[in-house]
Amino acid sequence: GLPVKFVYEAEDILGYGRRRHPMTIYLTTGVTRDGLLLGSKCRLIADGGGYTSVGPMALYLAGTFMTLPYKLPSFKYEGVRAYTNKPVCNAMRGHGLPQIRYAAECQLELIAHDLSIDPIEIRRRNSVEPGHVTANKMHVSSCGMKDSMEQAVKASKWDLLKQEIYEHNMKGGRTLRGLGVACNAFGSGARLHGHTACGAVVKVHEDGGVSLLTGSTDSGQGSETVLGMITAELLGIPLEDIEVSRVDTLSTPIDPGSYGSRVTSTAGNAVKLATLEARKKLAEVAAKTLGGDVDDVIFKQGKVFLKNKPEKTIPFRKLCRLTYTHGYGHVIVGEGHWSQEIDMPNWETGEGDVAGTYSFGTQIAEVEVDRLTGKVKLVQMVVAHDLGYAINPLGCEGQHEGSIFGGMGHCMFEECQLEDGKTMNPSFLDYKMPTAMDMPRIMESIGIETIDQEGVFGAKESAEGTQVSTVPAIVNAIYNATGVMFKELPITPEKVLKALKEQNKSAGRDSNA
Repeated sequence: GLPVKFVYEAEDILGYGRRRHPMTIYLTTGVTRDGLLLGSKCRLIADGGGYTSVGPMALYLAGTFMTLPYKLPSFKYEGVRAYTNKPVCNAMRGHGLPQIRYAAECQLELIAHDLSIDPIEIRRRNSVEPGHVTANKMHVSSCGMKDSMEQAVKASKWDLLKQEIYEHNMKGGRTLRGLGVACNAFGSGARLHGHTACGAVVKVHEDGGVSLLTGSTDSGQGSETVLGMITAELLGIPLEDIEVSRVDTLSTPIDPGSYGSRVTSTAGNAVKLATLEARKKLAEVAAKTLGGDVDDVIFKQGKVFLKNKPEKTIPFRKLCRLTYTHGYGHVIVGEGHWSQEIDMPNWETGEGDVAGTYSFGTQIAEVEVDRLTGKVKLVQMVVAHDLGYAINPLGCEGQHEGSIFGGMGHCMFEECQLEDGKTMNPSFLDYKMPTAMDMPRIMESIGIETIDQEGVFGAKESAEGTQVSTVPAIVNAIYNATGVMFKELPITPEKVLKALKEQNKSAGRDSNA
């Protein structure tokens, strides 16, 4: 047969493309007078559209992550996914977590207010730690939750900014300012049904160039760069000498897919194993040439030498030629595959790990609310994320900014307006999204390194969890500014104006005061 190219236009995507699940969440939480969580009861109703897709997993994950990132001794969860005559809903970035954590984090903010506890402090008191086992039997290994809070507080100058904002709002000007915080947890490398392993092949060429074949697709998250960096680091050569092949089912290893924040953690380990296998063949020839042991061979800065004789070196490219012609000749190819060695969760009881390890993070948002127009401006966003180890720090920062952008859209702009199951705003003119001009003028990305025992070089998920806490951080900041907790998204200027007018009316104040 002939290849087929299928092209969607913007109207197709916005009109009947797949989308995030709208959810109605009923959440009840018990706490002590000191703000310690005792338990939660949650009932969630999701609009799934006309087909199943991966909707059941979205509901499962929403319930699962009720127990992270805070210690929750007990909880009860009921999830309902209704079929409707609307476009189908499936997995979007965060896969069910942004909705449930929006509800949980905003409710925690209200609890802190009622108990007169600082929002940071109530989160600190309930934060999970390494070794924690949740009520639904998820096991926390590495955990930088508390460190992420401390770093975010320090970077944002939390206490100083709180006082500054209070003084600004007391003046009664046109703008109200607010400060909000939210935390997150996310799975690093989803445990999938059936085939869950990633594979990689590394071939070192005679001229010193390296080809890396992996089945993991780079869908914009920068995974090709990260996987190439892993290979370059282990061989001690520049990144530009690594060619990462595009995914081709004819030649690249089988891979379950690039989702669940699993590429760096899972495919990265496969690449590491493949590179080490190829490197071993080079090291054997280097040891014989230099007169030492294989275990003492070092690959660094394009040179190969013995640990105890660093002055005697072989250029990497020369070693490649020597290896190819050594004896009867060699081919320098390494293969590797790796998967999370955890059991499948118990889908009936909701118990068990959904990933090999978990990432954690804290976000602090500062907003300005225009009292005359209702427009909310995100002024500052600080992200402190437990990413295990930052293989590509610049890439991690870019991912954090992308999650801020996506979370802003979810929180303040994006809405599918439906009538009788039909999308009424299927164009960029009517479907509102943030632009570069809407991004906060102050963004700070802080990587918390906890060196996880499962991830390659200790790396974990680096940014999808950030999308989870962006929404509640902004909503809590708006609450801090206005005294209104918005329980429905998006928070448009019209909704803000209406809420402020109702607030002023109930207080007997002029709506423009």
